[in-house]
Amino acid sequence: MAGQQSPDKVGHLQKDVDDVTDLMKTNITKIMDRGENLDSLNERAEDLKDQAKGFKVTAAKTKRKYCMKNCKMCCILILVGVGIVVIVGVIILVSLHPWSSGGSSGNSTLAVTM
Repeated sequence: MAGQQSPDKVGHLQKDVDDVTDLMKTNITKIMDRGENLDSLNERAEDLKDQAKGFKVTAAKTKRKYCMKNCKMCCILILVGVGIVVIVGVIILVSLHPWSSGGSSGNSTLAVTM
């Protein structure tokens, strides 16, 4: 009986084969799930990449818009400042009356010596 194996050994080997088969089926299922998860992750990454491009464009437009708004505000403030300086200068000039020399005709006379 050297060529025959006992039924316990055959049953044990069959159980080991069934366990390995179940383990392989489980592993294949996990691999397929992993592949699906990777595909889903890849799609989400592509969507995120597209959203990032859109955000970059929107951010650049917004930056340009507020830069121009800031530039306009600076120009307006400079013009207001220059206007105030001119008004103050005119007020000072009018209050000092540099064009009137106290004469009755209002024109200044120069003494010419010959």
